[in-house]
Amino acid sequence: MERDFLEAIRSGRKGSPSFRDGVRYTVLSQAIVDAAATGRRTDVYRLPDA
Repeated sequence: MERDFLEAIRSGRKGSPSFRDGVRYTVLSQAIVDAAATGRRTDVYRLPDA
């Protein structure tokens, strides 16, 4: 994974996962934690399309 990341930087292409992917994962993970803590459904903030 690190090799792919460094190669993306060297070649100028976008890396994967992207920062946006990381934000999506974090938002979803937090919604899961919140729902588990409260026992209720939790809304998940949807990022606008880039």
